[in-house]
Amino acid sequence: MMMKKILLVITTFVFATSLASAQGDSPVSFANIAQKQVISVSQNGAETTSFTDVGIVVPGDSIIYTSTFTNISSEVVSSIVVNNPVPDNTKYVRFTAQGENTTVTFSIDSGNAFSAPAGLTVTEANGVARAAKPEEYTDIRWIYQGELLAGQSSSVNFKVTIL
Repeated sequence: MMMKKILLVITTFVFATSLASAQGDSPVSFANIAQKQVISVSQNGAETTSFTDVGIVVPGDSIIYTSTFTNISSEVVSSIVVNNPVPDNTKYVRFTAQGENTTVTFSIDSGNAFSAPAGLTVTEANGVARAAKPEEYTDIRWIYQGELLAGQSSSVNFKVTIL
């Protein structure tokens, strides 16, 4: 059986998806979901975390964004790249970008350049360079390292805090 590898770049937006592929029609379907993280504390002090529809949010609320991608073709798909901007009026929560078999990089310039956190620097008004803070990240990129077989799905996610 001959396996065809397809390069696919997926750019996601909150509740909207744009798929780009050199092959024209995308072999991957894509779904985004945003959920509000709710932490409840019982009378004995035990914390319980649940996730609900976003609904109304206020500053300090945590939102989890999950992007799921599924290979809807009969071929193996590889080299999948998922780009997701950090929504306006939110800040990325450090160490929450994750996805199985992925390499995660970040941007501080609206997706023009991506790097691991150690490679992101900001130059202050006085000319002094410093490491970028997670709340300054504007975009997140996941590079899927595996091959997505026909019918197989994977997902990536991250958390933000409402400002």
